[in-house]
Amino acid sequence: MIASPLRLFDCSLVTDGAACLFLAAEDVAKKFTDTPIRITGTGQGSASLSLHDRDTLTSFIATKEASRQAYEMSGLKPADIQIAEVHDCFTIAEILAMEDLGFYEKGKAVQAIKDGESRRDGVKPINTSGGLKSKGHPVGATGTAQAVEIFKQMRGIAEKDRQVKFDVERALTHNLGGSGGTCVVTIYEK
Repeated sequence: MIASPLRLFDCSLVTDGAACLFLAAEDVAKKFTDTPIRITGTGQGSASLSLHDRDTLTSFIATKEASRQAYEMSGLKPADIQIAEVHDCFTIAEILAMEDLGFYEKGKAVQAIKDGESRRDGVKPINTSGGLKSKGHPVGATGTAQAVEIFKQMRGIAEKDRQVKFDVERALTHNLGGSGGTCVVTIYEK
């Protein structure tokens, strides 16, 4: 037991790590590839309330605002997203993200997980990298590592045991910070 009801395997380990991205304007990217992955939407949300002052502990204002901005910028809806890497620092965080991002109605993500919908071979794969609880949480590199995983999935070059079995056209990353007080959501398209 870490803090009831969370046990050891419900919590991500803070780890060392690094990740790197090459971001470029479209005309520059075309010098390197014929098939760039485009960022078509991004949003940042924040909430100044500390955990004990929030109206609810089962939703993050920052996630809802960041995703609203990203969806609006991209012109996409939650149903358009095929896969996502979400910030699952604790078991409950993945469930809350799946609902706050609009993938599932409030209270429905747990059943979707039980039904296998978020598995690599499910209808909406979530955290094909294994997530923070599996691979570790290199705090400063976490968001970039999520983007690298999405890039690999969209290019079809993820390791064999992690690659989804369909062509990924639209994906999303969700990264929280400060006990959920800040969030960045990014949408990617081919």
